[in-house]
Amino acid sequence: MAIPERQLETWANQGAMASSAATYESIKNCITNGLWKDDMHFQIYLQGSYKNTTNIYGDSDVDIVVEFTSIFHSDTSNLDNIGKEVHDALGPGKYTLASFKAMIVKRLKVCYGDNAVTVGNKAIKVKGNNSRLDADVVVCNTYKKYNSNNGSRYLTAVKGIRFTEENTGNVIINYPTPHYDNGVSKNQYVRTNSNLKKVTRIFKNMKASLVNHQAMSSNTAPSYFVECLLYNAYDNHFKNSSYQNIVVPIINQFINDDKSDACDKYVCQNEQRWLFGSGDQQWNRVDAREYVAKLVYVWENYPL
Repeated sequence: MAIPERQLETWANQGAMASSAATYESIKNCITNGLWKDDMHFQIYLQGSYKNTTNIYGDSDVDIVVEFTSIFHSDTSNLDNIGKEVHDALGPGKYTLASFKAMIVKRLKVCYGDNAVTVGNKAIKVKGNNSRLDADVVVCNTYKKYNSNNGSRYLTAVKGIRFTEENTGNVIINYPTPHYDNGVSKNQYVRTNSNLKKVTRIFKNMKASLVNHQAMSSNTAPSYFVECLLYNAYDNHFKNSSYQNIVVPIINQFINDDKSDACDKYVCQNEQRWLFGSGDQQWNRVDAREYVAKLVYVWENYPL
């Protein structure tokens, strides 16, 4: 049988926010209250489901970014010689991200103790307590993907973040701000009746139900990719009269686009890379196909 509308309405609700806000404020205050040199500048902000208000009940870890803005890396491949001349005139940075990260680790250990802070491959893990959730703190620096300048000395760029994995040395480039901005834009009432975030939470809860009933591995459909998948659903689907009438056409779109290979043109929500591919930050088509098939399964066999 189909999933009842009442259940979909429940799944559309946002998960708890108070504990994530408390976690963010605690870590932000810990870091900013340190003694920093006047020319060391950084920004601290949320990313992930809590930032994008797509978190569901049961989400735990809070993703926090500490972006070191005193230095930056860049992609200048779109610049002409004039643009590259302007860029190169900026000169090298005074600090390194590694030294800044070491300071952040030291500061977190002062606040929370050595046993509560662990340096992972991508993020610093800060263990929670009765008043805080577990947190993943990503220390990165600014990244700029320059747009074509067409002979102008005025340069514009898509802003991202860059860091290096601790264990592998792999360089990771993300675009959390465009991801957030594009989600806000698509969620506008004029585009989707403000249903994008709600429906994304439904699809995340459907995944959680499958995982909880051991019908699918949690690694098959990471939350980030689920969010990006819903970003590619047609705006008009979200304007239907009920969640049942929204969810079914979206699932059918994904099935049809997979058969026709139209999903080859699906983009990540940041619109800076294709959603499907072989890259570290792209989704495997086989896994995505399994996820969509399992959505059909949970729809037709609810309750599991």
